[in-house]
Amino acid sequence: MADQGGGRGAVGETSVSSFLADIPPVTRYLLLGTLAVTCGSGLGVVSPSVFVLDWQAVFGRFQVWRPFFTLLHQQKLNFNFILKIMYLYQYSKQLEMGAFGGNTADYVAALMYISVGLMLTTAVMPFMVLGPALIAAIVHIWGRHNPTLPVSLYGFVSIPAGYLSFALVGLFFVINGGAIDWISIAGIIVGHAYFFMDSIYPTLPGRGGARPLKTPAWVVSAVERLNAGADAAPRGAPPGRSAGGGGATSAAGRSSFGSSGRDSAATGASRGFSTAGLRSSMAAAAASGGRSWGSGRRLGSD
Repeated sequence: MADQGGGRGAVGETSVSSFLADIPPVTRYLLLGTLAVTCGSGLGVVSPSVFVLDWQAVFGRFQVWRPFFTLLHQQKLNFNFILKIMYLYQYSKQLEMGAFGGNTADYVAALMYISVGLMLTTAVMPFMVLGPALIAAIVHIWGRHNPTLPVSLYGFVSIPAGYLSFALVGLFFVINGGAIDWISIAGIIVGHAYFFMDSIYPTLPGRGGARPLKTPAWVVSAVERLNAGADAAPRGAPPGRSAGGGGATSAAGRSSFGSSGRDSAATGASRGFSTAGLRSSMAAAAASGGRSWGSGRRLGSD
């Protein structure tokens, strides 16, 4: 009997290990970090005040961890938190493996740019926790890369993925009596700004496919060091992207999740999402009343 119990435990450990191993690295650590920070705070292991974004504490008392941990904190342990974890797992995983072609350095750089943008929004809106905004940005960017892909909104209605982030905010507004999910809206704005600069701006006339938001060389180098010996494939120049972060994307770098947005000028015409597509999508959103986020649960509510 003892041997059987040990066998079951070994199988359970193997299943968990296999599940985690199937998650791409950036999403895996983002998911584990979010679980650790939010659960640690919610269970009283660590005071929630440690994770809020307090710029006076950052610069006055050199509590430099706050800007990092606030991006992982999802507020309270409730049903809404479970939904956020589901969004993070599903859409970050698909974004990392789809639009970013499994390129760890590129996805790390993208999250860095998005995080800086979210920090800047606190100059206008004094958000204390930015975890919900980060997830909103990820969902929005994934939707922009897959604008026509049908997604089920909690099994009730199917909508194009391009409107998912807006549907979630809109549903929160309806169910919560007109309350506005400002933190998720901030995430959508920052996410869309990143998508525009990374995927649309390079295709404009005269740009020649050059992307302004390149992956810094030090990020590529850091990823290479972290992955040294773990894989025979070179991390500096993964499929579909050059090591400098500004090169063209090959056909091998694309996925069934949609256009990667990293195509060169030569392949830009065949992309799954163009500037015109963006305008038509936004026009449709405006015509429908500017629907936002969904589930009735705010991605970032208390």
